[in-house]
Amino acid sequence: MEENNELKELMKRYNLPTKEFIQIPVNGETLNAFMLKPADFDERKKYPLIMRVYGGPGSQTVMKQFAMNWDAFLCANLSAIVVRFSLLFTSLNSIFNNLFR
Repeated sequence: MEENNELKELMKRYNLPTKEFIQIPVNGETLNAFMLKPADFDERKKYPLIMRVYGGPGSQTVMKQFAMNWDAFLCANLSAIVVRFSLLFTSLNSIFNNLFR
């Protein structure tokens, strides 16, 4: 298996956010989500939080793939944490009612 050390060193120059996949239990349901953290994330600091939720028909918004998109732009340029939830395969009403009361 290849280490891709040259690529890793090159990517460090671009200040890309780190992506963490998480599952959040809410009222007997599990929300799949990912969290983007700034490249220089320090858990001792406070960061703005941007929560992105889209539960449209046929939409899968939490995917395990590399993407340079609006979420990554916000994270890198605003030094914000971006969390995107997937409501696919959940009962939308109970999730929204419990999260956003």
